[in-house]
Amino acid sequence: DGRSDLYSLGILFYEMLVKQRPFSATTPIALVHQHIYDAPPRLGAGLARYQELLDVLLAKRPDDRFASATRLLEYLAQLDG
Repeated sequence: DGRSDLYSLGILFYEMLVKQRPFSATTPIALVHQHIYDAPPRLGAGLARYQELLDVLLAKRPDDRFASATRLLEYLAQLDG
């Protein structure tokens, strides 16, 4: 469902922030394994304010991610206010 798209958005957001991919492997199987089981690297101190957002977007269990893009937008609006 749409929560997989939110995971992909989290990967892109991580790449935009850090300028590298969160996972790297020598084989496709190893890369898939990392996406399924490994936590992404933590953001450095200068980017720590985005960690909570990334943790939710990149949650391994879909039920731990935002339920929809609307929920993500509500979360982001809450940060502004």
